Amino acid sequence: MKIWLPILIVFAGLGSSISFSQVAPQNDPFSRYLAGLKANRPEAALVRVAQECGVDLKSIKPGYAQRPNTQWIPVKDLSAALNDQETDFYATLAVWSGVNSGLVEQWSMELDTGSYVRSFFCFRDQKIRFAETIDWSIPVEVKSETNQAWGFEQRWKIGLDGKYESVLRRFVNLSEEPMVAPKLDAETIKQLDWSPMVRTWEDMKLPAALLP
Repeated sequence: MKIWLPILIVFAGLGSSISFSQVAPQNDPFSRYLAGLKANRPEAALVRVAQECGVDLKSIKPGYAQRPNTQWIPVKDLSAALNDQETDFYATLAVWSGVNSGLVEQWSMELDTGSYVRSFFCFRDQKIRFAETIDWSIPVEVKSETNQAWGFEQRWKIGLDGKYESVLRRFVNLSEEPMVAPKLDAETIKQLDWSPMVRTWEDMKLPAALLP
């Protein structure tokens, strides 16, 4: 499994009115996410992060982009996500930009290996306040009880010294509930030990159409 360091991030919410009810589980987290967008039901994690970030999902219309290959393409919504897929690597962005605050959600995927990464970044005055990510590994073929799906969740805040400080590290299942740590090889464990490199809007190199 490869770890997708922040490629870009974006938040999603289709339509002007938003219902915050949960969506029935799908086969993978990204499918669940897209089902929520189509039903106008944002993820519980998005609602939580937006509240912590001070972003009003009901009043701020998000901007979207998807990356079927190497370039971000701004789109009206993500209803056609994956339809333009050119490789097994795919990514989407959703961005809420307010007067002084902003929120970004990014999904990055390696569909041939079952790797799905969702990242959130909260901004204040174009500088990151906190970030979090879940890196899911979903076996393409489940051959045994030990070959099961798992996710690794991390959350960081920016300390007084301007550096990322880890505030949470845990394994979660596909429903984002805590789970017992799976048996992983040393290389995979090493890959999970990272922190974001971006600090500002400019660092994220978001498409100009999504910037405030």
